[in-house]
Amino acid sequence: MTLLNALLLLAFGLAMLFMGRKLFWVYIGLLGFLLGLEATRQYLAVESQWLPLLIGVAVGAVSAILAVLLQYTAVGIAGFVGGAYLAMVAMGLASAGEAGPLPLLAVLVCGGLGAVFFLVLFDPALVVLSAFTGASLLVQLLPIEPALTGVIFLALWAVGMVFQFMVLARSERPAG
Repeated sequence: MTLLNALLLLAFGLAMLFMGRKLFWVYIGLLGFLLGLEATRQYLAVESQWLPLLIGVAVGAVSAILAVLLQYTAVGIAGFVGGAYLAMVAMGLASAGEAGPLPLLAVLVCGGLGAVFFLVLFDPALVVLSAFTGASLLVQLLPIEPALTGVIFLALWAVGMVFQFMVLARSERPAG
């Protein structure tokens, strides 16, 4: 991993872990970028190292713009993209990137469930998923034993959720 990749992963991970709810449109843009990048790597047989990056940037930019312009619709899109990305990450780790109809169906189902989850429980869902995504990005940077990765991931996820819920509670408190 290059220094630039590590720094970007660190910045994206920290932003999602601690500010996913506060910076909703940034979170949506970052999720779109990650989904475009992973989908290109797993489902398109491309030799280029730049094409997945360019597709990720394009999907991320469109996602962020939609989040700003279509805020309520963006909530459903965010849930879909978040659920789909998390399914892809889980299956990428479990199946070493094998593509096929069943994994694609699982990605679409998880995306649909994420959309429903976000629309029904927007604030808590955004906190839980953004902290999850941030923690998953950050543990990729750690050169540690695989057995410790899960423990550190869970600790980061918990810290991110607690922090974001505290910020959310403070912002919802009536003035005075």
